[in-house]
Amino acid sequence: MHTSMSRVEIIGSKRHYNRVLESLQSWGKLHMEHILDSGTRASLKGVELSAQERKEKPFREALEKLLCDLFSYLPSDFNHNNHCKGKVEQKVIEMPVEEALEWVRGLLYELRPLLRRKEEIAGEVSVLRGYEQLATAILPLLPEGPPKIWGYTGIILNKNQKEVLPLLKQELNRVTGGRSVLLSSPLKAEGVAVLIGYRQVYTEEVKGLLASKGVPEIRPPEALKGIPFQEALRIIKYRLQGLPNELKEIDLKIKEFFLRNIPTALALRTVNKDRLSQLEVTSRMAQTKYAFLIEGWLPSKELRRLQDLLQKEFRGEVVTNRLPIQDGMEAPVRLRNSRPFTIFESLVGFFSLPKYGTIDPTPHMSFFFPIFFGFILGDIGYGLILVAMGIGLFLRFRKNQLLADVGLITIICGLISALFGVVYGEFFGIRPWLHPLIPQLARGHLHMEHSSEVVMNYLGLSLAFGVLHIVLGLILGIYNSFSMHHLRHVLEGVAKLFTLVGAFLLLGRYSGFLPPLFLYVGGGVLGASLIGWGVAGGLLSLIEVTSLFTNILSYTRLMALGMASVAFTLMADVFQAQLKNVFLATGVVVVVHSANLALHIFAPTIQCLRLHYVEFFSKFFVLGGRAYEPFQKTERR
Repeated sequence: MHTSMSRVEIIGSKRHYNRVLESLQSWGKLHMEHILDSGTRASLKGVELSAQERKEKPFREALEKLLCDLFSYLPSDFNHNNHCKGKVEQKVIEMPVEEALEWVRGLLYELRPLLRRKEEIAGEVSVLRGYEQLATAILPLLPEGPPKIWGYTGIILNKNQKEVLPLLKQELNRVTGGRSVLLSSPLKAEGVAVLIGYRQVYTEEVKGLLASKGVPEIRPPEALKGIPFQEALRIIKYRLQGLPNELKEIDLKIKEFFLRNIPTALALRTVNKDRLSQLEVTSRMAQTKYAFLIEGWLPSKELRRLQDLLQKEFRGEVVTNRLPIQDGMEAPVRLRNSRPFTIFESLVGFFSLPKYGTIDPTPHMSFFFPIFFGFILGDIGYGLILVAMGIGLFLRFRKNQLLADVGLITIICGLISALFGVVYGEFFGIRPWLHPLIPQLARGHLHMEHSSEVVMNYLGLSLAFGVLHIVLGLILGIYNSFSMHHLRHVLEGVAKLFTLVGAFLLLGRYSGFLPPLFLYVGGGVLGASLIGWGVAGGLLSLIEVTSLFTNILSYTRLMALGMASVAFTLMADVFQAQLKNVFLATGVVVVVHSANLALHIFAPTIQCLRLHYVEFFSKFFVLGGRAYEPFQKTERR
C-alpha cells in the first residue's frame, strides 16, 4: 500500500535559510519540490546562490570527481566499512574546499605511480609467459649453432588455427624463395607453437606476410633481443620467480596507502556530497526580499514532528503549514507493506511505481508469484535446494537490501515448490515410495491408469489460476477507476467482467455442468456486456473481447513449463537405468538434474513475471508514480 503523503510549505526569515537546510537534511524526511516549476508560486523569485556559493560549487563538483577517481582504485578485498571516520569528521568539516582539492590531488599523485608500476608488472608477466611458452616448445627443435645470417620469428596458433600451418608454410616459401624453415610443436593448451626461420634479407617480407594474415608475433622483451633461446629461457624463468614478490610489495603499499588515508577520504566524501546536495536544492526554493519559502512532501504522520523540530530550534521564526493537494499534483510514492510483502516491492519496482493513490500490487504479487513458481517446479528435492540457496544468499548479502530480498523470495519459492512436490509426489523426479497427496494431480506418474485425466487436471488448474488472476485484475481495475472518478473506465471494467461471466455460463451449459436455463442467462449476460463494451469504448473496442480469453490461455504456460521439468527428471531416471557403470550413471543424473534445476529457476521466474506484468497489471496498474526521495545526509541513503 501507499504511505499517505502531505504537502507542506516552510516559511522563515532569510537569515535562517542555511540553518533550516542543514536541519532538514539531518532530519531526512522531506521530499523537496521545485516551487517555480510547479506553477503555484509563479510570482515569486527563485533563491539564487550567493557569490561565495557560486564560487564554491565548481570546486565541490571537481572534488567529487577526484574522490570518485580515488575510490575507483580501492582494492576489491579492502573493506573500508571497518575503519572509523568519527575521529576525523570535525577536521574535514572545517577543511576549506580548495584545501580539500589539493589534498586529494596529492593523494592521487602519490597513488598513480604505484598503479602504473602494477600495470607494468602485469604486462611484463604476460609477455614473459608467452615467450616462455614459445621458447619451451621450440627449443628442442632448434638446430645447434644456427647461421647468424638467419632471423627467427615466433608465433602461437590456437587450436582453431592449426589447419593454416600448411598454407602458411607454402606462403613463406613463396615470399622467401624457399629460403625459410617452419618448426612447430604442440602446446598443453591444444595450441601450436611455431618458429619461423628465414634469411634476414627477407625480414620485411615475412613480417608483412604475418601481418596480412592477422597472425601476431610473440615479440621478445627488449632485454632479450638477440639472446639465444636457451639463455633467454633461463633469464625468463628467473624473472618470473621474482615478479610475484614485486607485485605483492606493490599491493601492500597500495593497501597501506588506503589504510592511512581512507578515514579522512570517506568523511570528506560524505561532507562534500551533503554540501553539494544543499547547493542543488537551493535552486528549488523561492524567496521574497526578507523571507524564503520551501515546498515539499512528507509522510503525513511526520508532519507534527517536523513542526515540533523547527519550532524548538527557531522559536517561531520558521513556520510549517500543511497545503491542500490541488488537481493535477502528483505526490511522490513511498510503498509501505508489512513483511513478507516488503520483499516483493523490488519486483514491482522493476516494472514501475504505481501512481500515488492507486492500487499497490505488491500484496497480490507476493501471493501469486510463489504459487505460480511452485506450481511449475513442484519437487521436494528442488524446493529444498532453493531454500538452502536462499538462506545462503540472504546470510551472505544481508546488508544489501536488494540481494537480501532476492534471498528471502528464493526461500519462499523453495518452500512452495516443496509443498507442491508433496502434492505431486515428486522428489528429484518420480519416486515409487512417495505417494502423491492428490493423485489427480500426480503429473509425473504418467504410468497410472488415468494419466490423460491427470494431465487434463493439471491443465485445468493452470487455466483456473488464469481465470482467478484475470478476474482479480479486473475487479482491482474497477476499484481504481471508481476511486479516480473515471466512470467510463468503470463501465468498461464491469463489461469485461460480465463478458467472462457470460462466456463461462455458456461453457458450463454446453459442458453439461449447468441446467438449460443457464443458456439464456449466459447469453443475456454476454449480450449486456457487449453493449457495455460499445458504450464505454465504441464499437472498435469490441475487438478487444478476444484479448480477455487469450490472456487466460497465456496461463497454460504454467502447465507447459511444469511438464518440461517432469520430462527432464524422467530422462534422468532413464539414464540411470540404462547405464551399468554406477559412477557414470550418478554423474549423468547429477548433470541432468542440475541442468533441470538451473533451467527451472530462470524460466519460471521470467514467465511468472510476464504473467504479472503483461496479463495481470494491464487490468488495473496505473503507471506514472515518482519515487519519494527525501533530502537527507549521504550516510542515511
